[in-house]
Amino acid sequence: MCTKKLITTILVIGLLMMTSCEKKPSVTVTTAQITEITSISAVGGGTIVNEDAATIAARGVCWAITHNPTIFSNKTEDGTGDGSFTSILTGLVSNTPYYVRAYATVGSVTYYGEEVTFTTQGSTELIVNGSFSTPTSGNGSILEAIPWKTDETADDNSDGKLDLIGQAYDSYKGQTGYAWYKDWSKSLYQVVGTVPPGQTKYEISFKNTCTWNAWNDYKQITAVIFSAYSGDDPKTRVSIDTVKFEEPLFPGWDNNTWLTKTGTYTLPAAKAATHVGKHLVIEFDAIHYWDGQWASDVWYNIDDISVKQSSAN
Repeated sequence: MCTKKLITTILVIGLLMMTSCEKKPSVTVTTAQITEITSISAVGGGTIVNEDAATIAARGVCWAITHNPTIFSNKTEDGTGDGSFTSILTGLVSNTPYYVRAYATVGSVTYYGEEVTFTTQGSTELIVNGSFSTPTSGNGSILEAIPWKTDETADDNSDGKLDLIGQAYDSYKGQTGYAWYKDWSKSLYQVVGTVPPGQTKYEISFKNTCTWNAWNDYKQITAVIFSAYSGDDPKTRVSIDTVKFEEPLFPGWDNNTWLTKTGTYTLPAAKAATHVGKHLVIEFDAIHYWDGQWASDVWYNIDDISVKQSSAN
């Protein structure tokens, strides 16, 4: 009986010694500092040192608004194997602190690097020159109001100024330095950067007033159009989505007032993925009403345009 117990004890000790001597993978993960921080995205990454040639099946960074994020939080997947890698964090909330760790997965075990932290920027104002303040005097072509653009070409007087769209510097009902356009004209717009990689929210604000409407018994629509294009020619842009602002009925000549319009647009993740990296255009237009018999003949003034980019989360 004692002999059996002794043999059993020796076997157990042997198994424990074998288990304790079994070499575990030696994987070291380092988290890179966060760079290129915006209101909705940032760039991170890490480095993996794999001393025992263990199979690194997945790697990337994970992040959260609380300490010690894991792969069950938000994460990127940036290939396999050891070495350095770069990660792009998207879908972030503006003006928010985040915690980030690089990770590497070997089998069923995930190794994490040290935690780093960063704070996203506040909302990024994409259109800031909305007061049409340059040049500082005289009435002129909207093309002089850099960085505004238009595809309008109508210039019947051959004076270098467009007939259906332009800018004015005299004061009109308390606003000085504004743009004017008709529903017959083409839009005015700015190229504001590139289409982001993920779902994104935009905050829209502007002042406008209807100076003239030949048909005052219907509500006109002001459109804010989000478009994208590749290459160098913005005329090749294609529409992504349109935000519509319904205008009040025209109150009659010189009874109009400047009204502030605000709204939001959320770029869906699927559309962002379709156009990511392309030039982003934001344009303003009075929708041309046409039922086959008559045109709406609307004249609008617009000023103080602001479009901010923030997170949709």
